[in-house]
Amino acid sequence: MQDERTTQREALRALGLDATTPDHGLATTDPAGYLAALARASAVAALTDPAGLGGFSWVLRRVRAG
Repeated sequence: MQDERTTQREALRALGLDATTPDHGLATTDPAGYLAALARASAVAALTDPAGLGGFSWVLRRVRAG
């Protein structure tokens, strides 16, 4: 087990988060769903911006359970 240094951007992307904007077609079929997806994409973009919060470094310390 080895400790690891990563950025918040890399860590969140490894968890499957991305800032892809939703398909505009969703706006006509499900406006509330479109706004929710747009808000989520905006939040992820802010958290992963390398010039902002996404530039913060994290140190992941591996420990044994039990």
